[in-house]
Amino acid sequence: MLFRSTSADDRFAIFSSNDASAFGFSDSAPTASDLFAVNLSDGTIRLISRAGAGATGTTSGQSVGFEQIVGNYVYFNANDATKLGFSSDGDTSKADLFRYNLNTGAVELLSRTTTSATAALNAAYQGGSLTASLDGRYVAFVVDLSNTNGGFTVGISGSALMMLDTLTGALRMLNASNGNGTNLSYAAWSGIEDQVSNPRYFTPDSKTFVWQTSYSNSIAIFNKSVGPNVDGQYGSVVLALDLSGGLAAAGNTQLNRVLSHTANGVDQIAPSVNLLGVSADSRLAFFSAGNASAFGNDAVAFSDSNTSANDIIAVDLTTRRLELV
Repeated sequence: MLFRSTSADDRFAIFSSNDASAFGFSDSAPTASDLFAVNLSDGTIRLISRAGAGATGTTSGQSVGFEQIVGNYVYFNANDATKLGFSSDGDTSKADLFRYNLNTGAVELLSRTTTSATAALNAAYQGGSLTASLDGRYVAFVVDLSNTNGGFTVGISGSALMMLDTLTGALRMLNASNGNGTNLSYAAWSGIEDQVSNPRYFTPDSKTFVWQTSYSNSIAIFNKSVGPNVDGQYGSVVLALDLSGGLAAAGNTQLNRVLSHTANGVDQIAPSVNLLGVSADSRLAFFSAGNASAFGNDAVAFSDSNTSANDIIAVDLTTRRLELV
């Protein structure tokens, strides 16, 4: 199968096949699907899902799934990290996330523990949940976590939104109900695998991550300058994480900020919204809402003559001021 994706420099296209031997490679599992990159200038073919770091011609012996190309990285999933040359995998029946560097040929394990870049989380990567920054530094993805896992302590088993800084190796759980470092717990957040109902974006300059999550009951966001750290609007909220200084490995110095806020303060969550995207100049994010009068700035709410119709609101990612579009 040829995927409708090419590398950023248009040198490579990606395809999959069940028979690697047809392309001159040794195939240890002929019924399993493998990934390949074809050089569009000279027709040479590379095996992406190979047996290990030093191997170039032998398959990993398992089916792999293509995710996407961002820049010159090919993102894919597979169940057994050890078959791709990594040191350990807590559960080889659960999918892990990897990427292949088209420039260097190296494969990285992304769904890894906080202590080792070669040990896979004992958690199932949710296919299709990947969001990567354009420069390749940051990768956000969803896994199903339960109990203590890979350096994280979870209070409620379920979907965890993770972010990896591939430059520093820092790994954070973003949907957390406390800010006490890498041992995080989370509660009152709904499943966030689906990017259609809960979209996520990196700004083009890769300095801000903007994301939406749904929640029930109360939501805990430990970034407030005033008021309690818990809100109970019941719905969806748009949040932002400032990455201009990199991804902090732990602690309270870097936390999610509320973007969809009321007129009464930038820390007060307004009723349900839908995240639409970010601007090309990385300054703004956009969301829609049914009642614009629930939003505003400096204790002055917007006026809305038709609260049954959706309005579009822009938010400045630096100041968090809102503008009715």
